[in-house]
Amino acid sequence: YWVGEEFGPYVLHFGADGTLLDEPIPHPFLKSPGHPAVIAQPGTQTLGGSRGFESLALNEAGDRLYAVPEGAPTVDALRPVPGDERVIGIYEIDPAAKAYTGVVYKYRKDGSQTGNSIVIGDTTNVGGNKYVLIERDSLFGANAVVKRLYLIDLDVVDADGILVKKLLVDLLHISDPLDIAGDLAGAPGPDEFSMPFDSIESVRKLDDHTLAVAIDTN
Repeated sequence: YWVGEEFGPYVLHFGADGTLLDEPIPHPFLKSPGHPAVIAQPGTQTLGGSRGFESLALNEAGDRLYAVPEGAPTVDALRPVPGDERVIGIYEIDPAAKAYTGVVYKYRKDGSQTGNSIVIGDTTNVGGNKYVLIERDSLFGANAVVKRLYLIDLDVVDADGILVKKLLVDLLHISDPLDIAGDLAGAPGPDEFSMPFDSIESVRKLDDHTLAVAIDTN
């Protein structure tokens, strides 16, 4: 099992019995306030607290991992696009070598260019070089604004080298023609279902036509 760890951030390799098989793989320059080096030398962090690898995706071939931090570095010079907190890096890892390859894809989140509060909840491969990402704010219920699934293709970028994203589902306004929501309080309409939860943090491909989306315990 490969695990994205949020507070280093590190990538961890576990056996099926839960044994940590290798030394944690550190990122080349991302260091959160919980990183041991930052604890030893306060003020040297380059990433916000709890903004590490909420998401780790395996490619279809099984020979590359993609680590996606929740947010951009706090040091502007280290950001994929200096001055733009919306743009984060998607970092490629060779699991056989247990090392970063140096390949970095640029992804632009929704929200503001500065003071951006949108995070990536999860990323999963859905075939080929295509991936689905969760973008979400940290708001709940009637205050929720951004809870969205986007589709990207690692081979498709815009003129600025940013991955082109396509909105798949606005999770606050999901078509519900069978009215499974019923009289659920806060439902946006008679033919819509809403997921206005803070931590929408899992998306998985079930088959070629179905995604499963889940929340964590908060």
